[in-house]
Amino acid sequence: MRSPRVLAATTLIAVVALGGCASGPTVDLDEAKAWADDIVAAESDGPGAAGTGLMSVGPGDDGSIRFDFDTDTALVRIDVRCFGDDDGDVVATVTAAVTSSDGATVGTDGEIPCDREAHEITVDGADATAIEIRATATAETYLHATVIQELVIERE
Repeated sequence: MRSPRVLAATTLIAVVALGGCASGPTVDLDEAKAWADDIVAAESDGPGAAGTGLMSVGPGDDGSIRFDFDTDTALVRIDVRCFGDDDGDVVATVTAAVTSSDGATVGTDGEIPCDREAHEITVDGADATAIEIRATATAETYLHATVIQELVIERE
């Protein structure tokens, strides 16, 4: 018969091993929020920016941002960035639904690493009246999106 110490040690090892398998990537949310605040403070509403937004995302936590436009707007891409761990284990899945003036909605999606860098998701929204961006991530974090419109130079 095993001694209580051996049984307790065996149980503890099994619990630690199983707990390590169940945990996924994690993000320091205070650090992520500070990063997100810096991105928001530095953002520009200059030419090409049709809208910018920040959302909290996570596993099964579908964050979303919606932009409605007064006139048809030709959208070309979304620049998306999110805060992740240093190992590159955190990824985000981003879905963009562009609604056109005829009421049709076209979806585009992509997966990006949460490496704090901007990643492009191409959209074809030649006559967009709205765009909704939804995202989830493999860990609780923050995601920033900038919707870019086509620049039109008018000449007379």
